[in-house]
Amino acid sequence: MTDRPVVWEPGRERADASAMAAFMHAAGHGDYRELHDWSVTEPAEFWQRLANTCEVRFHRPADTVLAHPDDIMHAGWFAGSRLNYAEHLLRHRGSGPALIFCGEDGARREVSFDELRARTAAVAAGLAAAGVDKATASPPTCRTVRKP
Repeated sequence: MTDRPVVWEPGRERADASAMAAFMHAAGHGDYRELHDWSVTEPAEFWQRLANTCEVRFHRPADTVLAHPDDIMHAGWFAGSRLNYAEHLLRHRGSGPALIFCGEDGARREVSFDELRARTAAVAAGLAAAGVDKATASPPTCRTVRKP
C-alpha cells in the first residue's frame, strides 16, 4: 500500500465494531490489507458489493458498475444509473446524527435526521414560493472561501 507512517489507528475494540469491519467480514476478507487488495484488483465487484451493503436505492440500475476500469479519469462508475441523492440523505428519521461537522479548530456540530428533514423542507418551501420547480432548478454551486 504505502511506506508512509500511520498517523492514527483505532483501538482493536473500536475497529472491530466499525461498519467497515462488518463489511470486510461479510465480503469474506479477514483484514484490511485483503479488503484493500480486493478493492484494487476487483473494483467493480467491490463497489457493487459496497452499494448493496449501503442500500443505495437506484431508480434505474447501472448498465455497468465500471465502464472503463483502466482509465480512472473516465472510469464511468455505475454508468446508466439514476438515483436521488436527497432521497438518500432524507430516508432516515430520528434524533441520531445525519451530519457531523468537525472543524480544524475543534468545533463540532451535529445535525439530526429530523433537523435535516425540517431544514430541507423549509428550503424546498422557499424555492417553491419563489417559483422554482423541477424544470427550473439547477444544482447548487459551492465555492472555496479562503481565510485571510
